[in-house]
Amino acid sequence: MKKIHAKVKNNGKVLTLVIGAIGLMAMYKGATALSDGGSGLLYLALGILLILVAFYRPMTDIDREGVDDIFSVFGVKKHTVWKWKEISRIVADFDRAKPDVVIAVQKPQGAKKSFNVLPEDVQQIFEWAAMANDRILIQHNGDIDIDIPGRTKMNREEYEAMQSGNAKPQNFHQFANEARKIKEEKEQIVAEARRKKMLKKATFKRNEKKLKSWR
Repeated sequence: MKKIHAKVKNNGKVLTLVIGAIGLMAMYKGATALSDGGSGLLYLALGILLILVAFYRPMTDIDREGVDDIFSVFGVKKHTVWKWKEISRIVADFDRAKPDVVIAVQKPQGAKKSFNVLPEDVQQIFEWAAMANDRILIQHNGDIDIDIPGRTKMNREEYEAMQSGNAKPQNFHQFANEARKIKEEKEQIVAEARRKKMLKKATFKRNEKKLKSWR
């Protein structure tokens, strides 16, 4: 299965070596204290913790199933998957971390997570999300034209108009159509109000001439 790997955020080689060295020193001191009959458990525990931190590698994979956070230490991996069906919103921010793109996903309950990808990965991620969940809200601020098969585009004005309405669409297509209807209705109301205002301002000159009576 095709996967997109998010940019890995790690401590860097120098910091990793420093933390690892401190961890080894703490473990050595703890082991020495224990062998001498003293209390070295605290140093030993601290050393193990620092070693784990030094070799901890967070990873995020994205595919047609969803977003998978992978926690890896010494080759032991733990997966935490957010499926697209569980996600209500996905946003691509092209400005915050250039040249990377920050992808943020959100669940209906409000839980969020974000990760960095390359600009050329955004189209594929959006397609996977739309294919798996036809109710997911997809947004981006990039100066590019992203086409999602089977989806109708909506600008900010249309989205805000939809948010202020009472309709409850079943999917994104209905969402976009309802937004346009609300926008058209508002424009008609404004146009009608302007027309009535113009009629009120118009004055009609009364004809003072009287018809001559028949003889």
